[in-house]
Amino acid sequence: MRYPVAVALLAAVTTVAVGAPAASAATTPAFFAASTSAFHSASRFAFPATNTGPISLGAKGCLTQSGQTGVVAASCQDKQTQRWTIGADGTIRVNGPAGECLGLAAGIAALTDCTNVSAQWFPLANYHLENINDSVSPQSRICLAIGLKITTGPCATAAYVVVPGTAYASTALIDRPDSGGNGNWALDTMTRRASVTYLGTNAGKYVYEGSISDAGTFVTFPGADTPNQGLDPGKLLGDALTGNMTGHWGFSFTASAPASATPPSSVTGYGATGTGNWYQLFFTSSTVFAGTGGLASGPEQWSWQYGTGMDNCAATQTWTDANNDGGGQNATGIWATDITAPAPGSVC
Repeated sequence: MRYPVAVALLAAVTTVAVGAPAASAATTPAFFAASTSAFHSASRFAFPATNTGPISLGAKGCLTQSGQTGVVAASCQDKQTQRWTIGADGTIRVNGPAGECLGLAAGIAALTDCTNVSAQWFPLANYHLENINDSVSPQSRICLAIGLKITTGPCATAAYVVVPGTAYASTALIDRPDSGGNGNWALDTMTRRASVTYLGTNAGKYVYEGSISDAGTFVTFPGADTPNQGLDPGKLLGDALTGNMTGHWGFSFTASAPASATPPSSVTGYGATGTGNWYQLFFTSSTVFAGTGGLASGPEQWSWQYGTGMDNCAATQTWTDANNDGGGQNATGIWATDITAPAPGSVC
């Protein structure tokens, strides 16, 4: 399990329409150049004060309105067809809040009515843009993709996307204890990418959504309880077995002050901040938070997946620890897997 069990989920964030920002130096070509290039060389940048701007597609250029309803990748320029507003209602509107929204038409990116179910998006910390409607579960997420046209595909191989109003950061987590059904069962060493996306203000509070994305390795604790104690009650890990792990979680919240801090570049051990509160590291310690916090439904509810290398029985093992699978404690069904790391000489 990837977060303290006692993480509280607060009252829901009120959805608001975000007004277009006043004209400023941020509308010049220099803004476009800075917004679309800084992310290639650094994981951090000056905190955005607006949720309107270009959507960078990296080497592909910028997301651009083409004709009445078309959406293409084109070289980044200072023009209205490349200005998008990230809304608190989950939409991405071209030319500010009055425009149509980024959606899908027959699987192809297009401008649609903002009430279209395909017009719901969520920016991810690993530089992808998730389509909420097409993502059927936390284990099967769909993101914006670029081929001959702009379409969607599995988030693991999706397009590089940098969203306006978003601060990104990367932290090396070293030997971080990982808990299962009965205490810690492994140590993780991984890269945690995190982001917070500014969505405007409501009742004097700053509205955000956030994301974390983990990828790295783990090693089991011999003698500790296996992670799925629902399937194997009392069973102990037999060896120090290594493997790979990935995971993610989305957040929705308000803050009493705008983001102005950055998560640490590295943390050894568990550290002072739990996974469920990680987004708070983008803010000063005096900031007061409200809203949902960690999402508990939809494709951005928490989910971590683990897979081992070859064990002493010449087999590999997997385990999924997710909000939609009972926290990895299933004894039956497709989620009934465990990592047992058999000891050397075990009867297999």
